[in-house]
Amino acid sequence: MSAPFISLAQTQDSVPEKPPVLGEDRAPSFFNNIISNPAYTGIFGGHNILVNAGIDKPFFTFRNLYHSQYYNAAYDVAFGKKRNNAIGVYYSDMKGGILSSKTIGVNYARSFNLTQDKKFYQKLRVGVSIGEKWIVSDWNRVSFGDMIDPAYGFMWNTSEMRSEPLRKDINFELGAWYQNPVFYFGIGTKNLTEPDEANYGVSLIPRELNVSTGGKIKICNNFAIHPSLCLSYISRFKGKLSSLSPSITGSFKNNYFLGLSYKDLNKITAHAGVIAFNCVSLSVAYGISKNTDLEGFGYPAYIGGDLRINIKN
Repeated sequence: MSAPFISLAQTQDSVPEKPPVLGEDRAPSFFNNIISNPAYTGIFGGHNILVNAGIDKPFFTFRNLYHSQYYNAAYDVAFGKKRNNAIGVYYSDMKGGILSSKTIGVNYARSFNLTQDKKFYQKLRVGVSIGEKWIVSDWNRVSFGDMIDPAYGFMWNTSEMRSEPLRKDINFELGAWYQNPVFYFGIGTKNLTEPDEANYGVSLIPRELNVSTGGKIKICNNFAIHPSLCLSYISRFKGKLSSLSPSITGSFKNNYFLGLSYKDLNKITAHAGVIAFNCVSLSVAYGISKNTDLEGFGYPAYIGGDLRINIKN
């Protein structure tokens, strides 16, 4: 799942006195935030608030069973003499079919200067996260007998007994993030403890590897192009990628953004964003399906939005 946003990444202890509003990181992707990569914690400096959401196939339901959707909120702050330490907290709510997962986590990240050149800085960030995940089964969304969940494919037989609706697990995540003025590369691992989400028997949530990379190509003083690529690999998928989303974004005066992405290689998505007051970033996205299946080409396949607020300290 992905949400659009315009990142405000900038260096920490090597920034000039009047740093630019935005850095090189502009990806219309769910990957670039402290929830998907703990190393992203504190990357903007100061105090940061994030709220985002996204829904797949928002207008298609089957017997009140909805497709994947998520809602996130996070806060982080940089601290220390050089602002190279950061802590953050987040809440994530993801739904699909009868299952929903809620996670509350705490992050810590540390930034390292690889060079002292302020004109071409090189930064490496590493981060760790610990969180508690609740997996909830909403049995009010099923009718026993011939129930099929279009999002998960579960079939509920008449004789099946309902399991406990709530399961809890502790989860750990790790991440790293490299950036310079024209390029960034981030990698994060999720579900290191592989929590069990089974209703019956054992069904472990597999480990997930997220990669996000991109850069900035300056066209002139007012215009720039920002290509990016986000991918996800889940163990036990027999070596196949679970998500791949290339995108291209154009910027005007570092304040206005418009772009296209090929979300998960099956949704053609347009995204737009704006920066206001040098501290507020707002972006939205709308995607259509490229498939000719039940919904057909052009069917609404995704909507999402992202709000970020940065307050210097």
